[in-house]
Amino acid sequence: MMKKCLYIALVIFVFLAESFAQEVPLPADTQIKLLVKTLEFDRNLSGRSHDFVNIAIFYQKKNRQSNDLKLDIENVIQQFKNSKIQKKSIKFIFADISTIGEYNDIINSQHIDVAFILPLKSINVNELTTITRQKQIISITPCPDYIKNGVSIGFDLQGGKPQIILNLSNAKKEGTNFSSIFLNYAKVIE
Repeated sequence: MMKKCLYIALVIFVFLAESFAQEVPLPADTQIKLLVKTLEFDRNLSGRSHDFVNIAIFYQKKNRQSNDLKLDIENVIQQFKNSKIQKKSIKFIFADISTIGEYNDIINSQHIDVAFILPLKSINVNELTTITRQKQIISITPCPDYIKNGVSIGFDLQGGKPQIILNLSNAKKEGTNFSSIFLNYAKVIE
């Protein structure tokens, strides 16, 4: 009986933990500006991207926070339709995912260079970043807590100013090579 009670408590705890919203401290326009600026500093990006820098924005339509942020980003990216990263045009691809398999399918079928991971429920972010490391895809998120789960770059708010957090170890596993200027600007963690 005791084991059954512990099991039920564990299931409830996991369900509740998954249902809490992820903190997204920066507005969509600031996130996209930081995203584009950050990618300029990866010396390996142009060698692995094709005609475009393909940025997949992974979100969940059924997750209100994730979907609202996706809608905000859709409005913001209009400002970037003529922008370039390392002389290559940017292609934004929105991908509604509910499983790891869907994530992997999008990455394989769309030749993704960058995975921008919005707040997700019921998906293990560590599993997503295992795929990004295997495929040499840069993982970036507006959710600072996802850095603990293997995402390479996150955006936060520190002292009222936007901050880029770089997990250098994870970024290297994804094949990045950031300039020393960027390393001095970002908050680097191992």
